[in-house]
Amino acid sequence: FGLKGLSVELGGYFDGYNYYNVEKTQTFSVWEYSKDIDGNPVYTSYKTPTSLSTSTSYDIQRYWGLDGKITYTNTWGDHAFTAMALYTQQRTELRQNNQPDRRFQNFAGWMNYSFKNRYFLDLTASYSGTDKFYYTNHRRELYPSVGLGWIISSESWMQNATWLNYLKMRASWGISGENEYMFVDINDNEERYPARERYWTHGSSQCRFGTAMTAFTTITEGRAPNPDVKVEKGSMFNCTSLQKVSIPKGVTRIEDSAFCNCPELTQIILPEGLTYLGEAAFYSCTGITEITVPKQITVLEESVFDGCTSLKKVVLPDGIYKIERDAYRDCSSLTEITLPKSLQEIGWGAFQKCTALREIVLPDNVKSLFEWAFADCTALAKITIPVRLSGIGMNAFSGCTALREVCYKGTKENRNAVWMGEGNEELTGASWTYNVK
Repeated sequence: FGLKGLSVELGGYFDGYNYYNVEKTQTFSVWEYSKDIDGNPVYTSYKTPTSLSTSTSYDIQRYWGLDGKITYTNTWGDHAFTAMALYTQQRTELRQNNQPDRRFQNFAGWMNYSFKNRYFLDLTASYSGTDKFYYTNHRRELYPSVGLGWIISSESWMQNATWLNYLKMRASWGISGENEYMFVDINDNEERYPARERYWTHGSSQCRFGTAMTAFTTITEGRAPNPDVKVEKGSMFNCTSLQKVSIPKGVTRIEDSAFCNCPELTQIILPEGLTYLGEAAFYSCTGITEITVPKQITVLEESVFDGCTSLKKVVLPDGIYKIERDAYRDCSSLTEITLPKSLQEIGWGAFQKCTALREIVLPDNVKSLFEWAFADCTALAKITIPVRLSGIGMNAFSGCTALREVCYKGTKENRNAVWMGEGNEELTGASWTYNVK
């Protein structure tokens, strides 16, 4: 284009997936030969023959994409400058069950400036939208960020510091958005568009008009539309060096992923008024060794302490009735946990791969233990199970190779009434003691 340092890139892609299946079935006669008491042959039919039936199924998917990038780079004297503009558009066509196309569009810009290769400035902005918010007032949102850097060791007054060869200070701030989640209506049906009206029809509802009951087709509202729903945003800092956090009184919620991936965080003080700990709030905070959960918390959300590999001790307050999936997954140093009496449900993989955990006592009110709940807890040797437990999910104790002792608070007849999924051979093969107090 005749301008030094300017470059333009364009790209696109297409991918497709097609599936078509034809299935033919037919039932043939099946007879069993036997003899009656007089030795006469008897032929008993066990199958009724049917004609050949045919069924078909299909799936067609198309993936389209367009990318563009303009880059400009220049240096003059002690200055260096780079700017970039980007455009992305994606579309997914799903030709099954009348599903709508998935669409995404993004405009982004990035600028980097440095002076003497010592002082740095980064500015970024993204303006993007998705079809999920098609019926709302917030189809597109802006996500800015800024970063500053300073190489202190390059200063003239640091040249005589022979004990130090490189020192850099940096700080960054930005807003990100999350739209990869599914909305759920009052009937627990997944709904892609939260602002679209939905109505459901019901057949054969009986109403009395006069003296007789008459069947009518009725219509009910599925979910009230919300045109003001928007992308979930989070304001995040570069927390890789964060070591201590004390949340002040008055804070009632810590949102999803608030302290996610803060590897140097070793101490966190939560206020007593806290009522919500978001999903993955402390995900992969590998430096935390102990944390006290406030009494007002009633649910431990999904992956809230997942990957906290240094966490050794957990004491949960009475009032918590549910531990969601993966809440303490991969807490490989966890040796001791006290579960509250109020606990009723332990979710999918909640304590999976807690490889240092040796004993677990399930409180008397626990009714459900979901799939993979204690899977791969290779040091777990003893567990106490309450009589109220009605179901143990598939592979709940898979890989618990050290499990030797099960203390059951009910009778053997009570145990036989407990539904147990497959993959729990380590549990069923252990030594069971009944009527434990």
